[in-house]
Amino acid sequence: MEFLYDYSDTYGREVKFIPRESFSPPPPSALDAGVLPHAVQTINSMGIYYAVSGNYGSRLGGTAQLLPQPVEFAFGKKETVSSRYAIIVNDWLSDSEKVRAIFHEIGHILCSHLYYEAKDKRIVKLPERNRDSLSHYMKEYEAESVCREFCGFLGYQYDPSEYLEQYDEGKEVPGKENQVFIMNALNILIGYWDKAEK
Repeated sequence: MEFLYDYSDTYGREVKFIPRESFSPPPPSALDAGVLPHAVQTINSMGIYYAVSGNYGSRLGGTAQLLPQPVEFAFGKKETVSSRYAIIVNDWLSDSEKVRAIFHEIGHILCSHLYYEAKDKRIVKLPERNRDSLSHYMKEYEAESVCREFCGFLGYQYDPSEYLEQYDEGKEVPGKENQVFIMNALNILIGYWDKAEK
C-alpha cells in the first residue's frame, strides 16, 4: 500500500487514528558492518576464493575471475577447498560497498557468466551457459539484479539504475530467460547464506 498524500498535506478535523510514528521509514541503504564476514563465509562455502586488492584505483569495485590454476583456501571449521573461482574486491571500499561488490560479483558467477566444470563436490554447481551470447550490458544487468534483490532480502535498499546507465546497450530489454537465471542465482545464494556460520 502507498499513500497518495502525506499526512501533513491533509486538512480538516484532526484524525486520531493515524499516529505519525506509524509510517515506516524507507529501508536503509548502507549494509551493517557485520554483514561482510558473513558474506565472505557464504562465498567461501560455495568454493569461491575471496581477496581484496589495493591496486584497483577508485573506479573498479571488484571482479569475478576464473583463475588459470586452482587456489586452495581454508574456511569454516578446518574445511579446505581448491577452486578456480575467485572474487577480488577493491580494498578502498567501505565494508558496505565491499558487501555490495561481493553480491554483484557472485551474481556474475551464479548466472554462469564464468563457467568451468568443477570436480570438487564442495564447489557450487552451475548450469552451463556457454552457448548464450549475452551482451556486456545484459551480464551487468543480471549481476546487478542479483545484488539488488539480495539486498532487499536482507532488508536493505539498493538501486542499480545509475550503475547500469553507463552501458551503451541500455535499451536492451531483459527476457524471461534472464529472469530465470537471476531467480536461480538468488535461490542458490539464499540457501548458502542461511547455512553459512554466523
